[in-house]
Amino acid sequence: MQEKNTTINSLQLSAMTEYTDEQLLDLLQDNGSRETFSVIFSRYQNPMLAHAFYILKDVADAEEIVQEYFVNFWEKRKALHITTSLRAYLMVGIRNRCIDKLRRLKSRDKLNQHYLSLNLPQQSDNTSLESKELGLQIQQAIEELPKKARVVFNEHFLEGKPQAEVAGNLGIKVQSVRNRFSFSIKFLRKKLQNVH
Repeated sequence: MQEKNTTINSLQLSAMTEYTDEQLLDLLQDNGSRETFSVIFSRYQNPMLAHAFYILKDVADAEEIVQEYFVNFWEKRKALHITTSLRAYLMVGIRNRCIDKLRRLKSRDKLNQHYLSLNLPQQSDNTSLESKELGLQIQQAIEELPKKARVVFNEHFLEGKPQAEVAGNLGIKVQSVRNRFSFSIKFLRKKLQNVH
């Protein structure tokens, strides 16, 4: 019995490969079958990977973006409202996800530059005790920040959250997050300028 169902599913899947994108999309939205999704996945996985790799220049990141996109596509299959071709919809979606990833990476680079601009001394080989003291001084300086500035600094700098997310978490404007973060950096520079 199960062998017969497998044969029927294979035949259905084989026949579906001949369907147009519009037919596949209608089937996906009507009955949400895994077989229909599999055909769409097989048809567009490689072009989407190539497009993501072209933008990101990293195979692992491209694979991750495409996989996440298809998971999201499957989860939202019933609510999809596609006004362009399926191919255009998928490619624009992947492009947007890649751009978001690049923005996050750029934001992290900026955070690293801020950290380096604190002009903290470099560790030498025999400074285990000194590095512990330095860590404590940095921690103490962070604790001396005013509470609101400290929360922004911790969430944005240490946890790497985007400014908009921090603003949403705290119920404040993004500009307030920027101001508090800028204040925090200046405060810490001043506090740590004589640390060796």
